[in-house]
Amino acid sequence: TPGVLVDCAQFIPYRSGMEAAPTLQTPAGVPTLAAACQGAAVLTRLDGTRRLIAGAQTALYELTGGLWDNVTRVAAYTGGSDSRWSFTQFGNTTIAANRADVLQFSNSGDFADIGSGAPRAEIVFSVGAFVMALNVNDGAEKPDGWHCCAAFNANDWNESTTTQSASGRLVSTPGALTAGLRLGEYAVAYKNSSIYLGQYVGAPVIWDWLL
Repeated sequence: TPGVLVDCAQFIPYRSGMEAAPTLQTPAGVPTLAAACQGAAVLTRLDGTRRLIAGAQTALYELTGGLWDNVTRVAAYTGGSDSRWSFTQFGNTTIAANRADVLQFSNSGDFADIGSGAPRAEIVFSVGAFVMALNVNDGAEKPDGWHCCAAFNANDWNESTTTQSASGRLVSTPGALTAGLRLGEYAVAYKNSSIYLGQYVGAPVIWDWLL
């Protein structure tokens, strides 16, 4: 039909144009969380099985057998009422971040602090052989900072050209990093008014970022 759509609702881009977006659904038989949800994700392991993880202010929960199982580390989390959880899957390891606590990991069951060198981070996502963390605190506030784990080792964040764990800051434009994701073999980091494209280039630079 000739003409231009000037307004629409509940449509999303599709390979042949646009399609209707999924509608919100309340799953039958699933109880409510013990506290307000501040982030959730469905994560797929290498064998194709999925985990549904939800984060509250002080706890993490996994939906198992129709019930929410508390999979919090030994100590409660210290996030505030405005904290938001970010999740990613790296192989069979689930990574969680809320910026108030050090990065968390779980291969199954309860989460725990990732090993030494790991920062606190607002955003985490997997790209290639790495987990990328954005908007970090590694002992100093770096809202424009990034940090990646060692190649193929989500538990090693000690910077080294040998393992290829590295960090840096994106300072060509002002502001904090607000989002990030994998785009093919590239990493994309967003600020409010700019976008950075990261490419893995190996030692000694590790990741090269273009504005």
